[in-house]
Amino acid sequence: MLSSQSIFSPRHRQHQRAQQASTGLPLAQTSVLGRMKRASVGLTGLLLASLAASAVVQAQPQQERTPPISRHYILSDVTPAGPKSHFPAFDAVSGNVLISNVSEGTVSEVDPGKGVVRTFAVGVMPHTVQVDTAARRAYVVNKGSASVSEMDLKTGETIATFPVGPNPHGLKLDTQRGRIYVTSIDANQLEVYSLAAPHDQLATVAVGPGPYGVDARRNLVVTTDTGGSTLHLIDADSLQTIDVVEVGAGPWNPSIGASGTIYATIGDAGQMVAVRNGAVAWRTDIGPKPLGIHADESRRVVFAAVAGASQVVFVNPRNGRLFQRVDVPAGPAGVSYDPMTGNAYVGSQDAGMLDTLSPAASTRGKR
Repeated sequence: MLSSQSIFSPRHRQHQRAQQASTGLPLAQTSVLGRMKRASVGLTGLLLASLAASAVVQAQPQQERTPPISRHYILSDVTPAGPKSHFPAFDAVSGNVLISNVSEGTVSEVDPGKGVVRTFAVGVMPHTVQVDTAARRAYVVNKGSASVSEMDLKTGETIATFPVGPNPHGLKLDTQRGRIYVTSIDANQLEVYSLAAPHDQLATVAVGPGPYGVDARRNLVVTTDTGGSTLHLIDADSLQTIDVVEVGAGPWNPSIGASGTIYATIGDAGQMVAVRNGAVAWRTDIGPKPLGIHADESRRVVFAAVAGASQVVFVNPRNGRLFQRVDVPAGPAGVSYDPMTGNAYVGSQDAGMLDTLSPAASTRGKR
């Protein structure tokens, strides 16, 4: 506490008289007023300090609000699927997987862990399969007969086959716009068809040499120009090419993440790349002849089938770090995914198997 001598010092009395002159209050009241102002300033400082501390406390939990991260995957099932089982597509309604059998012109519907439920007869050398869950339809591109077959998942019948460009391979559904995208390898183009019967051709878009894979998300369509070294980025509304990105020789298949980042397997170099803002953000060696790829950024994983090593690799999409390899039966090619469980489905073409890879453990936090 202050002593009486310091309180009533000449300098202190001079200050009080100045306050009295400015306020018109008696000397005792100006002394009280000064103490009140000092107390108010002190409380304000404490309040501001408290708010600042609270803001720090409130900001910290944001770093913890991340989805579960699967740090380890296991090969949980290997199910016989058919000769040369190539490209799978997960059906979220039935929980089954439809997979093309390249050598016999069929698509098998497989109950993972149990076996083939039914088989659809389609065209010659069927490759990429897609499922329209809401409409209960599935589609497969027939590379050897230059056509697309439509399957009714309610009746188990192939209900239509329509012609497409020469040597087709990639296929992607755009249910929002009512479209089917097909890549024609020999015509070097992306072809756009109506999702509604009779599946009229709506447009063609010139892309790079030998386009194999195609993916579409929101307003972006991407093709991999496997005969060259580029990705073609196409605006889904205008169907105009908006960018061409060099990624390395022999890009095989793309997958667009929720952020708009494009991930692709690079066959000639045995790599995976991520493309952001029109440039390669990272490049990772994953093994010989990488083919199918799928990204789930919410789980912080991109996985790819590496045919030359008979493995599936798992990579962190943020930095390209490869954090796990899982051995699978021979010749893994196409991939599909169940976003609810995190299960990855892979067609092991040389073994005629459908592989299920499941997240074995999850945790929270950053890598």
